[in-house]
Amino acid sequence: MPEGFVTRRGTAGTVLGSILALIVGALLPYALIVEMSALIPVLALSALLTVGMYAWFGLPAAVALNVSFHWVMFVGFGPAGILIGLVSTLPLFFSVRYGLIKREPFFDQMERGVMVSILAIAGAVSVAYLFWGSQIISGFMENIRQQFAAVPDDMLRVALLYTGADTSSLTSEELRTLYDQLISVAEEQYLLLLPGNLLSGAALSAVLTVTWSNLRLARRGLATPESYIPLRMWHLPARVSIGLLAALLTVYLFSGSLSIGATALNAVYSLALLAFAIQTLSSFARRVEKTHARPGGRRLMLTIVILVPLMFGMGILIIFYGAASALFGTYGPFRRRPEAADGSDQQNGNNQ
Repeated sequence: MPEGFVTRRGTAGTVLGSILALIVGALLPYALIVEMSALIPVLALSALLTVGMYAWFGLPAAVALNVSFHWVMFVGFGPAGILIGLVSTLPLFFSVRYGLIKREPFFDQMERGVMVSILAIAGAVSVAYLFWGSQIISGFMENIRQQFAAVPDDMLRVALLYTGADTSSLTSEELRTLYDQLISVAEEQYLLLLPGNLLSGAALSAVLTVTWSNLRLARRGLATPESYIPLRMWHLPARVSIGLLAALLTVYLFSGSLSIGATALNAVYSLALLAFAIQTLSSFARRVEKTHARPGGRRLMLTIVILVPLMFGMGILIIFYGAASALFGTYGPFRRRPEAADGSDQQNGNNQ
């Protein structure tokens, strides 16, 4: 990592950080299971936290995290677990590391990070297919059942919190029966939603990792004007916006005639929602900055802008607004340019 990225600590701090990393790494496989069970975008937490541990406690902590994580993956899933962990963790880590060392332009780092992360997830799925065949979902679900058979009741209750079920009065046997029933019901939903959750989670993991890493350097005065770009200056390239809209429309029109139409539609929708949600945040960040509100107030307003539509199942509004902002907003190719005194279009320097 570049000089100044890692917090320098003494021997005691490094040892304590490594112990913490061992504990966190051992919990990561269960966090992965919870993510997948909750049917939400599956973040590559191992890659995110590898970068984080490296930054906070140095290389020993990053190594400790991965040793612990991959050992538990091996115990739970066999050789496939180790390979899945390696494929889903290391490519993004090395991509981010390369971008930081070279001080590459921010959006170049972001574009490569997203592509590498998506390819890494595709590779992890391919490994799962090689070991478990076409029954990846059912094989994974059976592994989940086996994993949680050895989990203490209190941890299982935490894993079931997202269902809204009151598990406080359930016996151990009733608790595990409930979980097994939920797993069976969720299996069909996995077939529909998991590809989209994996793709969007991979892309979001790259966005978060690249942004946090470069922000850390910027706060320490080590970033260049090109290597870190604040959120208010982000913009979705026109080719990406038009491509996502075209893909979404195409899959929607043909989804009824495809055997995997619903799954494909959800995958494209998930990626489009993520991309246009980021564009929406960028657009509102520019607007909110003009209010001169405090940083905490600005973050709260941006959170509300995204969470409220999602809570009420109106994610399509985010797509519409984000697409309009990307194409017709400040950095959009079809934005309205102010006219100069001679009547010609005046460029404002915000070209794509």
